[in-house]
This record gives sequence, structure tokens and C-alpha cells, in this order.
Amino acid sequence: YNSFKLIGYERLKQHDALMQAVIDHPVMYFSDTLRSLKDTTARIAIEKNVIYAADTIYQVLKSNKLKHHAADTITCQIFKPNFIKALIVTAEPQFLTLLQNDFKGWKVLLDGKEHSHFTSNHTLISTIIPAGRHELVFVYRPTTILVGATVSFLSLTALLLLFSFFWKCLF
Repeated sequence: YNSFKLIGYERLKQHDALMQAVIDHPVMYFSDTLRSLKDTTARIAIEKNVIYAADTIYQVLKSNKLKHHAADTITCQIFKPNFIKALIVTAEPQFLTLLQNDFKGWKVLLDGKEHSHFTSNHTLISTIIPAGRHELVFVYRPTTILVGATVSFLSLTALLLLFSFFWKCLF
């Protein structure tokens, strides 16, 4: 059972088997099979370790030869709402999925360098992990919040400067 609260999964509700497969996974998991979301409408049973992506992403990634081994490991080292760090050890390349909505602002870093990711299962963050030992980091930095904080800080600074100017003029 995964106690990770799923928010914004309206599209998953249309596919009960896919929703159950998502819920049954841990917060991060490996997969070596990618299918198009078009397949979910034709399938009754959805395999647990298969991830689904939009057809445009599927067409780009389907040629990847990936393989999961039982000895492959994910060790979560830090888990915060906007920062997740894990040590990944894999014998061969494969997909790694994080049970987190892929909102704008999420970045994936592999060994300290920005790494591409895509949306899987209608809403989750997935990426391809190469074979070997890697440090994987997910960072959430939404630009709208950063811009809002900057505008608020500048506005407060301007108000304080204005207040101090008028205070000096009056006294």
C-alpha cells in the first residue's frame, strides 16, 4: 500500500486498473516497459511495472532497450516537499517514476546535471536512468512563486523606503 496522497488524478479515474497500479507502487519505482496511453483504452488488465505516456512521447522513447533487474536499487536519502534525493544503482538503463504530479517547475538532476523527464500515467514524473550508480535529485522551483516572492519583496522594500522618506520629512 502506498500512503502517498494522490491529487489531481481525474484522468486516472477513467482507468481503474491504471489507477490501482499507480497506487500499489512505492513513491519511486523502476520500469522497463513503456506503452502509449492509447493502449489503456484497449486493455482490461494493466501490468504493474508498465508505464504509459502520451503517444508523442511514446514514439520518441519506444526504441529504447531497457531492462529491470531484481538487484537494482533506489535508496531515498532526502525527501522534502520540493526536494527529493536518491541513490540509484542499476545494471541496465531503465525508467524511474516518481509518484508526484509533473507540474511546471519540477527539474530532474542526474549526477548534478539537468536531466530530461516526461509525464507518465497521465500525471507522474518519469525519466530514463542509465546503467550504473547515480545520484538522482528532483527539485521543485515554480517560477510563478519565485516571481511572486520577488515582487512582494520589492514592493515591501519600496513601501519601507517611502515610509522612511516621509518620516524624515515630517519630523
